[in-house]
Amino acid sequence: MGGSWSLGRIWLKFPPEHPMHGFEALMRRRLMREPDADEFQWLTDEQVNALAIEDKRAYLAALAEYRCREFARYLIKWNFAEKIYDDEGEEIGEERVPPTAEGVGRLDAETFSALWIAYNEATIVVAPPLPQRSAAGEPSAAESTLPQEPLSSSPRTLDTL
Repeated sequence: MGGSWSLGRIWLKFPPEHPMHGFEALMRRRLMREPDADEFQWLTDEQVNALAIEDKRAYLAALAEYRCREFARYLIKWNFAEKIYDDEGEEIGEERVPPTAEGVGRLDAETFSALWIAYNEATIVVAPPLPQRSAAGEPSAAESTLPQEPLSSSPRTLDTL
């Protein structure tokens, strides 16, 4: 699983050994100060287990709908299509599934989980390590460009930067 990102976009692509190899989705990155689209009343496992069976079903259905809407907020496009079969079970084509909450709802739970995990992993960007010092003990090019000012005794604010 993995992804590449550019200008606030992420391409989700799966490696050849992954069961979802060939599936691709273009998604937008989450913004740092993005408001929640919906409020959802999260329950703990204990609270869910204490619910009557009808209430538990209603809660789990609402949770699934919320997750579909939330995922669709970031989904721009994908290559998801469902195969169409005739009355004899022969494949006669495929129908492209729109990248909407309704389209996300057509995924099975395992596929949705794989996509959600891949998206979350792709949004975590880890900076590469700084180059090590040269063999001669001189600072590396990256280190030599870092400002070397002494620390100020008064705190700096955004206005003074």
